Amino acid sequence: MRIIYFLLFFIAIGNYACNNKDAGVNRSNSNKEKLETTVYHHYKYEDEDSLKLAAAKFLIENMNGHFSINSKNYLQDIESIKLLKGVSYFNKKAMELTFSYFMDTDNKVMDVDVVSSDFLIKHIDSVFERRKLYPWLKDVSNEVFFEYILPYRFLHEPLDCWVDSLSISEHSLADVSLYDNLKYSPSLVYRHIYNKEKYDNANDHTLKQIFGNVPAISCYFSAATNLLKYRSLGIPSAIDFTPAYANRNGFHYWVSVISPEEYGKLEVEPGRRISKVYRYMYSKTNRYADYTDESIPVIFRNPFIKDVTDCYLRTRNITVPILDGLQRRISDLCYLSVFNTGQWQPIAIAEKGVEKVTFDRMPVANVYLPVYWGNDKWKAFNYPFIVFDNAKTTYLIPDTINKQKICVYRKYPYNEKLNAYCKLLEGIEVWGANNLLFDDAQRLCELRRSERGQVYENQLSIPDKFRYLKLVSVKARFGLSEIVLFDEKGERITHLKTDSCFQEGIDQNPLTCVFNTGILGKEMLIDLGTPVAVKKIICYPRSDGNHIYPGNKYELLYFDLGGWKSLGVKSADSYYVEYDSVPTHALYWLKCLNGGIEERIFTYENGSQRFF
Repeated sequence: MRIIYFLLFFIAIGNYACNNKDAGVNRSNSNKEKLETTVYHHYKYEDEDSLKLAAAKFLIENMNGHFSINSKNYLQDIESIKLLKGVSYFNKKAMELTFSYFMDTDNKVMDVDVVSSDFLIKHIDSVFERRKLYPWLKDVSNEVFFEYILPYRFLHEPLDCWVDSLSISEHSLADVSLYDNLKYSPSLVYRHIYNKEKYDNANDHTLKQIFGNVPAISCYFSAATNLLKYRSLGIPSAIDFTPAYANRNGFHYWVSVISPEEYGKLEVEPGRRISKVYRYMYSKTNRYADYTDESIPVIFRNPFIKDVTDCYLRTRNITVPILDGLQRRISDLCYLSVFNTGQWQPIAIAEKGVEKVTFDRMPVANVYLPVYWGNDKWKAFNYPFIVFDNAKTTYLIPDTINKQKICVYRKYPYNEKLNAYCKLLEGIEVWGANNLLFDDAQRLCELRRSERGQVYENQLSIPDKFRYLKLVSVKARFGLSEIVLFDEKGERITHLKTDSCFQEGIDQNPLTCVFNTGILGKEMLIDLGTPVAVKKIICYPRSDGNHIYPGNKYELLYFDLGGWKSLGVKSADSYYVEYDSVPTHALYWLKCLNGGIEERIFTYENGSQRFF
């Protein structure tokens, strides 16, 4: 009897859960059916409303999956934004968009449950009124209009009739309508009126007051603000993003204007390599969101993203063989990942084929690692590889038989900005003396770059000893992060003293610097404490801290199919580190164990590093 009672109990609980689940589905179906009945009927009988009927169908058929956040803390924060004094509706709306992006989305109110017929009809009518008034929407296709102008929401912000509160001013509309050469082009119109329409955009200080120090807040807020502005001006637009750079840490969001004259303008800084570009859509465009596998990264569970990489970059479809013995371990989905913030981050998805996987629309000249999810972690099903623009594919398979010695000077790429800092040391002369008047001074050297060009190193043959050294620059901008002196025994001279304005040039910290004194001919005076025969001078320019620095500990790793393998930890005694018995043809990663996260993978070719 106990067993029977337990069975009846669990059956009752199961029926209760199923009934509640069914009730939720019924609510959604009930409201959706009401929307279809009421809204479709509203636009059914007038010929001029046939396009509005198509628009209504587009919104309702793609509504499932869109939602507002309903957590208590979030709603309290949204209420605090609404109560802000001296902040425009536009700014408050932009903050709501940004805030909803960074919040936990577990507690949701689904649009399909709550959007009313009156709200939808009012929104559709208002948007179509703009289509009549704005000449630049005259030639826009229905597909573009529906996807990039029509939607009533942007992300997960609270629903409101924003379209009634934000629009182009009558003055700007009249002004742009005069210009026959631009009024039919969305991209030309937005350039013409963007700065004329004043929205009193919030600054970073206002954002930090509301959001605190949330990562990437400025980046996404800028995109959300521009999207809100463009849509309110009737400019077809969408937020595009790259989930991870392929040659540096981080990611980026921006707004793309959808116009025939402006197709795929990449709003990222030169030198930042894109791994993939996705676009937030209103319609369901991501078929991988239908998979129920919980290991799928969050980005690919979103049904409303679209791969638009080929709108920006030259791409190739890349086919990767699955190595022998791994076919059965992989379920249905595979990924390509890039190295970002010290780990491999999946940025592309594809279904597993027979012995191989094909990834669509991939940019060339990046290092990719093909991975699958197994035993609660990412595992490689082939070696990292590079596909070059000439269609050549190079797999980075470590050769542990034929080994090499490598000399490493940096853990992160050297760039134009660092080179500009380095040039600030050009022309600096070093003089020695034994009294502060320098009436017995001798010119010791003019700073000279080392072979690698990233530090200035001078060997001195002058036998005389000096207590004081003076660095004389003819430049107003003096850039120096550290000066290091060595005596005749090759030992570093310590306990240096200098004027307080130059203290950061001798504090043994490469991330501090003497910079921009603004005094032409300013001289840096160094007191050695006692006369010393200086035999070597090394000067480091203003730095990002990614040179090799004496005293720091470094670890070199190479990637094998099972993951990263260490080649040991070394303390640098110069501005480079050397490693013996390093496998050739591999992908390497140099870590600084003293701190810092700017580290990039590299290959070693012809005696030098090539960063990716």
